[in-house]
Amino acid sequence: AALAQLDEIGADFDALLRAGAGLDHAAGDVPVDSGVRARYWQQRAAALRVLNRHQEALATAYRALAIEPTNVH
Repeated sequence: AALAQLDEIGADFDALLRAGAGLDHAAGDVPVDSGVRARYWQQRAAALRVLNRHQEALATAYRALAIEPTNVH
């Protein structure tokens, strides 16, 4: 269940990143912060690990670190 919810959030992030150039900052639209994206990938890695999908979890954790190398939680 958690992984499905993370998939939905990830799709929203992807859509925001694709539309990033078209954000209307005056209307309150803001890009997704790198810390938020890194935390998303960290949470996804944790969910994958719980599901014993260790290879995917490791690759996902590396993706989080690629975004924010000093990310420690």
